[in-house]
Amino acid sequence: MSDPARLGDIIARARGPSPRKKGDKLKLLALNWERIAGERTGRMSRPTRLARGTLTVTADGPAWAAEVSMQSARLMRASNEALGEGNVSRIRVRAGAEETGAERSEKDPEKERRRVEGAELGEETERQLETISQEDLRTSLERLLRVSATRKKQGRSEG
Repeated sequence: MSDPARLGDIIARARGPSPRKKGDKLKLLALNWERIAGERTGRMSRPTRLARGTLTVTADGPAWAAEVSMQSARLMRASNEALGEGNVSRIRVRAGAEETGAERSEKDPEKERRRVEGAELGEETERQLETISQEDLRTSLERLLRVSATRKKQGRSEG
């Protein structure tokens, strides 16, 4: 069992313009997708893959896929703002099957956000986060820390 990572250690490891692991980049996009894509589009689409600069976005049906396609230039700019310039050079949009209510609740970003926000960070980490003046950076780091703490907690409970 290890304690959650210290904020200073996380910042030191992430000095580059974006997360180092491909999976972390996609997770960061997914956690911030409604802010990146806009509320309506963010609810009806989700980033599903990031490989060799191509971000695949899956939309809930063909009509939403067309809508997301029309916004691809804006989505690429916003994604690069979140990850660092040059991480997304192309957006590929695909139409996913429309989901039933039960399937949607399993993938509900609000449900995921509430689960992650319940993770405890500790007083020292909270104080360190408060020293970051850029709200977007502070929010993103807090989300990443909470995801990390949640995953560590789940690993302990499963093991």
